[in-house]
Order: sequence, then structure tokens, then C-alpha cells
Amino acid sequence: MSNLTLESVPAYERMLPEPLTRLRLAEEFYNELSDSVEVLSDIVEQHGARTLSDLFHLHAAIMSNGFIDAWPDSAVLDVVSLLPSAERWLAYASVYDECGEIKRSIFSKMQAQIPDEQNVESQYLS
Repeated sequence: MSNLTLESVPAYERMLPEPLTRLRLAEEFYNELSDSVEVLSDIVEQHGARTLSDLFHLHAAIMSNGFIDAWPDSAVLDVVSLLPSAERWLAYASVYDECGEIKRSIFSKMQAQIPDEQNVESQYLS
């Protein structure tokens, strides 16, 4: 028997979509991406092979609740920002600047959505 309880799972993990939901999200991402171009090789012609590779890594990140590192030498953010659900997809990217400093991370976004348990307790105990 496993001792896994809801309390033992970190709060941010409890917020992640279930596997079937992740599969549907990945399918939606792929559909939006493929609808945005005539053929996927157009992305390579316009933005380079690195960008197409990063888009497939993003697709995998959506399926696995992971994230990609988005660096300035890839146009992955430019391509994704034109998709209908861009905000949803951009949540799966940690963005770095030219110096390697993180500008935005999926983890900071998730952390901001997790209620501070001490503040929640104090509100209900007051």
C-alpha cells in the first residue's frame, strides 16, 4: 500500500492536468500549430530548424506537464504567440535573455497560483 495522500503531493502538482487532459491539450496545440502554416517546413524556412525542434519539444512538454527553455536564438515564442491559445502554450516555457538570466518561468507562474497555506489558515481561524 502506498502512503500517498493528497496532502503529500505538492500543491503545484495537484494543479496539473490529468493525463487525458494533457493529451487533449497537446492535440489542440498541434492543431493550432498546423493550422497556422501550410506545411511545417514553412516554419523551418522562416525561422530555422531550431524553432521547429523547440515547437516539438513544447508539444512534448504539454503532454508531460514539463516545460521548455526558450532562448533568444529560437523564434519559438514568436511562432507560439500567434496561435489562438498562445497564453496557454507560453505557460510551458521558461524564458531566458541573451545573458542566460531567466526572465519568466513556469515555476514562478505556478507558485503565484498556489495559495499561501499560512494565510489561508489564519483567515479561517480568525
